[in-house]
Amino acid sequence: MSLTSEINNKNSAIRKWFESKFNSTIAKLLANHNQIMAQQPRILPSLKEVDFALCGHAVSYFLKKYLSLKTKDENWIYNTLAYAGAKMLNVEHIIEYCATGDNALDSEALKCILLGSLERYKRSGIKHEILQPFLQGQNQLNLETKYFKKWLPTIRDVSAIIESVPHSWHVVDDKVQGKIIPHATFTLSNYIGGADCLVCGDALIDIRTTVKRCPFTLENFYQQISYVLLDYDDQYGIQQLIWFYSRQDKCILLPHKQTLPRFAITKKRIQNHDFRKLQLRT
Repeated sequence: MSLTSEINNKNSAIRKWFESKFNSTIAKLLANHNQIMAQQPRILPSLKEVDFALCGHAVSYFLKKYLSLKTKDENWIYNTLAYAGAKMLNVEHIIEYCATGDNALDSEALKCILLGSLERYKRSGIKHEILQPFLQGQNQLNLETKYFKKWLPTIRDVSAIIESVPHSWHVVDDKVQGKIIPHATFTLSNYIGGADCLVCGDALIDIRTTVKRCPFTLENFYQQISYVLLDYDDQYGIQQLIWFYSRQDKCILLPHKQTLPRFAITKKRIQNHDFRKLQLRT
């Protein structure tokens, strides 16, 4: 099982470990977080035909691209699951094209959607039909009108969201510096069926593309804390937790020094802590 599955399963050892640490301070953090989010305006999809899963993956890739451009990292794309998926499908020819920025929002949105669908293939083995022209040799966006018409609702939805990303990110921009690691993994990742996350500098970033007014759940919180705990040997030097809400134009940042004590643990104790032993038993 993956880390996400373990956390969502209330009968799993990991979930029970977290529940044993739950207290009123954590409950207050959750409530305050959602109170802030409930007051935020939302970018809502205009049409029912939007593919929400594709949209979420696309926004994630746009932020990765945005951060890589800021850090002048031209090789970030080769460390992504999208690139791994492209290699499996023999469509590496579209990777570099999709990795470049585009001034036209709709074109940029489609590029990010394609990257997201390639990652989905790597993770699940499912070929999304939006990839079909590229599987047949197409390497640019000179596509038929009917193709754009079918995917236009999703493209426009992604366009509206990514247009606001620079403004959303501005709040934490000066606090997030350093190399981007699109899929950071940990020594213990394989023990729980895989666990990877986005790290930039010393920040662990959770990108959430949701229309919910109160989107922050215990599962979201437990997952971020799990990544910090999985990094027991301080490989990434994580100091900050960021939740980026793309539809609400909002970033929430917490130093991990403010979060781990809520579980009555500190970074120094993680290496020998029972959470680490828990992974080895899972």
